[in-house]
Amino acid sequence: MWWRLTNISRRFAHPFAPTAASYGQKGAARRRPVGGLNMELLIPLAPFIMVVAIVAIVFVSKNRDRREIQQTIRTALERGQPLPAEMVEAMSQDTRKPVPSAARDMRIGVIWLAVALGLTVMGWSLGFVDGDNEIFYVMSGIASIPGFIGLAFIVLSFFNKNKD
Repeated sequence: MWWRLTNISRRFAHPFAPTAASYGQKGAARRRPVGGLNMELLIPLAPFIMVVAIVAIVFVSKNRDRREIQQTIRTALERGQPLPAEMVEAMSQDTRKPVPSAARDMRIGVIWLAVALGLTVMGWSLGFVDGDNEIFYVMSGIASIPGFIGLAFIVLSFFNKNKD
């Protein structure tokens, strides 16, 4: 009878709770993996997993909203009710992409240049604190990527025919 109680307690134990066999062990040998993954592997991957989860949540919520609107339209059409023009316009508003304009290209270019400037200033301040200018050169090289993207958008804003 008592062995059934020990099986139940082992079955519902906390994943990091020490077992009777692990009391004599020390350090990493005592840690048990969570769901088959080792925590030393999961911790560095957590930021990337969170980014993927956030993007997935956005897509799932947009998809759910579209499904609900389509279901509402289907039931309205099945009952013979006409669709208002405002509803059709609101549905097509999400699918339209904004027309590229000179002001929009200039705004995007200035934002990219600000990102490049921020990375450069961060490299300068880290080099100032550390006393080594090597980090400044590295961060300036990294900042050149958004900097040149920003310059390209600014140049495109001058060649864009849509001046609005």
